[in-house]
Order: sequence, then structure tokens, then C-alpha cells
Amino acid sequence: MGKIPCIAVFDIGRTNKKFLLFNTQYQPVFQASEAIPDIEDEEGEPCEDIHAITRWMQTVWQQAEQLQDVRILALNFSAHGAGLVHLDEAGRIVGHLYSYIKPFPDRLRQQFFDTYGPEAELCLSTASPYLGMLNSGLQLYWLKYARPQLFHQVAYSLHLPQYCSYVFTGRMCSEYTSIGCHTMMWDYERKDYHHWLKAEGLERLLAPVVTSKWFGYTRYQDGMIPVGTGLHDSSAALLAYMNLDKEPFILLSTGTWGITLNPFSENLLTPEELAQDCLLYMLPSGQPVKASRYFLGHFHDEQLKRITAHFHLQTQEIFQRTASYISLHNDWIHNQAEADFVRNPDMLAQYETAEQAYLACLRPLVAAQVKAIKLAAEQKPLQGKLYVDGGFTRNEAFKQLLQHLLPEARISTSQLSEGSLLGVALYLDVFAEYQEPLPGLKGISAN
Repeated sequence: MGKIPCIAVFDIGRTNKKFLLFNTQYQPVFQASEAIPDIEDEEGEPCEDIHAITRWMQTVWQQAEQLQDVRILALNFSAHGAGLVHLDEAGRIVGHLYSYIKPFPDRLRQQFFDTYGPEAELCLSTASPYLGMLNSGLQLYWLKYARPQLFHQVAYSLHLPQYCSYVFTGRMCSEYTSIGCHTMMWDYERKDYHHWLKAEGLERLLAPVVTSKWFGYTRYQDGMIPVGTGLHDSSAALLAYMNLDKEPFILLSTGTWGITLNPFSENLLTPEELAQDCLLYMLPSGQPVKASRYFLGHFHDEQLKRITAHFHLQTQEIFQRTASYISLHNDWIHNQAEADFVRNPDMLAQYETAEQAYLACLRPLVAAQVKAIKLAAEQKPLQGKLYVDGGFTRNEAFKQLLQHLLPEARISTSQLSEGSLLGVALYLDVFAEYQEPLPGLKGISAN
């Protein structure tokens, strides 16, 4: 029996680091994962341990080379885009992979917008709400003015996905999906780095932008295989759906954030959209993607904690009871009761069961998510397809409420596993000769 041809993908998430081998049907045949503990930066703030991440990737790759029943054809990466790895002239790491939740000093925010603002105009032109260190361009600005001695050691700054590629190829590049994810670096009108970045002399730290799928080679067993540039994780997940469906659609990616992505919009942001937490991402080609954000999973978990504590139940028990309840009560979805136990914790007392309380808290969350979806859809009727990806695809009440509030939409939940990694693998398109089908999608119903 011959060896299984595979694509290898690393996914460097904020919490978990993963490695998968996909076969020609884009199903995982080998995987490894690691939760690498945070360390502290110079100020005692938690940050990811980029040295440990690098060692882990190298160790896992060595293990993959020892697998006897697979033949790896190519390697690529996905990672969160709000991280920069700084290197000196010799290519050694300088400083830390600073956390995107690290506080951004108020004085530097004031200094920055006094020089390059007004804030609303700058955020609109870069399609990036002000998010502090989550704007990776501002990480460079912070490094220059808050850590000048460290800054003078920096010769290159790579977004995390491209740093991962550099580890294996020794070559440096920049790439549009990372540049375009709320970095405040890119001027979407001029289709170039924003003038503030150039005025600060920061553009010189950034490697050349490439649009090719491949960027170098790495050693594998007795030969060499091609390596991709790496992609921003949210944009990578979108690529999986764009490969699957050539007709217009909208993708709702659910987790801590509910991120709605509309790759078929031809419009840049309006001031009204920016004020409502809309932004633009980019495809590898540089094409903008209209997007909106809602803190869905975070708000959901806040409510759920209060319900579990009040009714003395485990989270899974509440989900099981809720599933049973909605299967027995066909008219539950028409109940208009809503509850916000974060602002009004006393409201819990009016519910007899945990499942009734859970459904009451879920309604306003889904309604808010629908509002965000419509923003990304530019307020047009959702008569096309809405794909739902991520953790909430396992929540039957959420799915039914979503369909109830978007009756005109054709909603499908994903059977695609590991969306970000799969999108990265599909993007490389090294299995074309095998003509294998992708996993399918299934519809959901409000009935």
C-alpha cells in the first residue's frame, strides 16, 4: 500500500497550537496540539512564549518526518493576525510576542491621533476601529516610543503567520490577509501602507508584500517541499467556503467573537458602519472583505455562568435540558421573553427552570448577532446563503433562533472540520490531480 499524500498545516491560535495533516479528501489523518503557557514581558504583562512556540513547531515537524505511512507534499500556516515578531539583523527574536490585550498607553494614543488624526478619519481610511494593541500597527508605534532601546535593535517585523513561514524557509515576506486584519497599517482608498506608517519610518521594518501562494522551501526527509506564506486565521477559514461555493454568500464564524464576513461586497466602510464595529479584512489577493464583529461567545458565557450558579447545574446539563425542552415545545420560538442577567441579575428569580432562563437570555444575543450580520450584508435582504461556522453550530436553540430572525436566508452549518487549517490547505491546491470532493454542508431549519 502506498503512502498517503498530505498537506501539513500549523495553526497558531492564542490559546491552542495545532498541527494537522490533511489527506486528499481534506480529512485529518494526523494531528498534534499543545497549550503553551504564557510568560511575562518586561512589564510583567502576560504574553505568548514565541521561543517555546518555535521549538514546538520544529519538534512536531521532526515527528512528522518520521511518519512512515504519509508523504507530505506542502506546508502552510494559519495564525492570529494581531501579533508581530521582531527580529534583529541576524534574524534573532527581539523582545516578545506582545499580547494584543496589553493596555495601550493613553498618552501614546493621544500623541498618535494628535499627529495623524482626527481619529475617526484615520480609522475610516484604515478600516480599523481603534483597538489599542489589537491594531498591530500601533504595536510598532508603541515599541518605537515606549521601548526605544529595544526598537533600535529591530531590523524586521513579521506578522505571526509570516514568522511561522520564516522559521521553515529562512525567507521574510508580508501578506495581505495579515496586513488587512484591523492593523491600522493599510490605506484602503490608496491601496498602500498608510502615510502615518511611512512618516514614522516603520515601513522599512516590513518585508515585501507577496501575493503568490508559495514562498520558499523546507527540508522534508531526503528532499525539499514548498512552503506557503501563512495566512490570518479568520481569512483562512473564509477561503475554505470560497473554494466550496462560487455563488455569493455570507459567513458567520462563531466563537468568542461572532465575526460576519462578506467577501462579495464591493464597498469600503462608511462612517456609520465603522461606528458600529464594522471593519475590513483582506483576501490574499488584496481584495477587501466587509466584516462586522459582535462579542457573542463572551456575552453568552457571562449569562451562562449566572444561570449555572443560580440553578446549581453544570453547563452541559443546561444544554441537554434546553435541547429536550425545544424538541417538546414546538411553539417555544414564538415566546418573546428576553433577559439580560448581566445587567439585571434579579431577573433570574422569575424563571422556574434553567432552560427557560437560558432561552430568555439567548434571544437578545441572537438578535444582536443578526443586527451585526445585516451590517456586514450592507442591510440588504439575506436571500442568499449564510454559512455558520464554529462553536455555535452545535447549539440547536441558537440555530433555530437565527433562522427565525432571518427567515429569508438559506442557512447552512458547516461539516468542514478545522476551518482555518482547512482553508490554508485548500489555498495551496496541491491535490488538484486527485479530484477528491470536499465534505458537504447541511441546512438548518426553524421547525
